[in-house]
Amino acid sequence: MKLGLFFSAASASVTYTAFKETGLTRDQAADDCKNKGLRLANVYSEEEQFALNQVITDVDGLERAFWLGMREEGETAEKENVTDMDGNALDFFGWRDDQPSNRMNHPNDKHTTGLNEDCVRQKGHEGWNDAICTRTWSGAKKDNILMGHICEDRPSSAAVEELDSHFQIWANAFTNANIAARWEENKFRGFSLRLKRILKSNCADTSADLASMPAVDTDGDAAEELSKMVQGYKDFFATYFWNCRSGRLNENLNAKMELWAERLTGKIQA
Repeated sequence: MKLGLFFSAASASVTYTAFKETGLTRDQAADDCKNKGLRLANVYSEEEQFALNQVITDVDGLERAFWLGMREEGETAEKENVTDMDGNALDFFGWRDDQPSNRMNHPNDKHTTGLNEDCVRQKGHEGWNDAICTRTWSGAKKDNILMGHICEDRPSSAAVEELDSHFQIWANAFTNANIAARWEENKFRGFSLRLKRILKSNCADTSADLASMPAVDTDGDAAEELSKMVQGYKDFFATYFWNCRSGRLNENLNAKMELWAERLTGKIQA
């Protein structure tokens, strides 16, 4: 098997990586992406289709076909009958003009006998076409150009929701504890500086920052709220940097981080 040459391109919500001439079936391609910590590529918008086309260009793949993650559903060739890797129906469709065809028994190819074209691939910039899921070559009939595949990395909604949950605990504690009045000014200022430094660290190890959060020494009700704030802070950034070092951050999640930081900075300065 040939080694797959690869190149990456990103939109605001996803990063695609193309692997050229790997000679894998659709399911093997999905497993290969999974082993890399990625998923076989889904396409949900014109912007993502543009990024997908760009990565095909960058890997010199205009004359080659690549597996995508979508599947054609049903017995008839309807453009809207397509689902993503999770089985969710799509509302964006990048089909080539004459596709999908969902044909069986291709007249020029004995290798298609009795098989449906249920999987989705793309050759160059021609758009999607449905193909037999066990195909390992690029042409309409068997040729010497092996199939490639495209993987994606997009932040999981679960990761974003977890971060948002930690943020809400953190932010609410600021408000409820009236931190400006109840926490010493030097600790208050240090908290703000840590926030700004961590957000600019670009995945660097910030364990020292997390460990050096000042202890809460306020008595009464404020102590409980401030403890929640500090724990929320640590949980938030522990989750953030785990995702960052795991390569699961992209422009979309970073944009949310900037929004969170802006909201927190406002509370810190209040």
